[in-house]
Amino acid sequence: GPPRKQHTQRDTVVKIATWNVANMSTTETALAYMSSVLNRHSIDFLALTETHLEDDLLVGRLRSMNWNVEVRERDNSSTGGVAIVIHKAWDYELVQTDDENVICILAKHPSLHIEYLIVGVYVPFSGGIAEQYMMARTITLIKAEFESKGTMVVVLGDWNAHTHYRQEQHAHTPILRRTGDARHPVNARGEALLSF
Repeated sequence: GPPRKQHTQRDTVVKIATWNVANMSTTETALAYMSSVLNRHSIDFLALTETHLEDDLLVGRLRSMNWNVEVRERDNSSTGGVAIVIHKAWDYELVQTDDENVICILAKHPSLHIEYLIVGVYVPFSGGIAEQYMMARTITLIKAEFESKGTMVVVLGDWNAHTHYRQEQHAHTPILRRTGDARHPVNARGEALLSF
């Protein structure tokens, strides 16, 4: 399982990641690899998107490897899916939302004096504009409520967004550059993400 992570006031780096696992195998080898990546990079929180599987096939095994895992229940477990993997050193509680593609946890590390709201999001590519609007509204309301209390809010996941931007690596610093790629015009999800 995960090694005990010691945070101090001078060491306030909290590592947060996202991983689209749409085609990931649920073999012990693949899940052990995921757990080793989490350990090697000292990840505190990981949002999983597009689990596409009965939840116990993926998260049940991660739990058996000594990770806390919260999954958003959904009507159709063969598509979509969003979960958050949490390092055992963190205390947390699930925050209820009405959207099956949004999961939120409120987390606090015993040695840090700030709470984190981790919001995992999966925006289905096939979702309609009204559905996307409601999801964006849900996230915006949650974000505003918790930020007003001094909570650090982190929203991550898979937006299925086209923004005309691409990430480039320059001197070990990722930056976004405008591409103007006509093959992937800005879509409604991209507009929502750019204005968020």
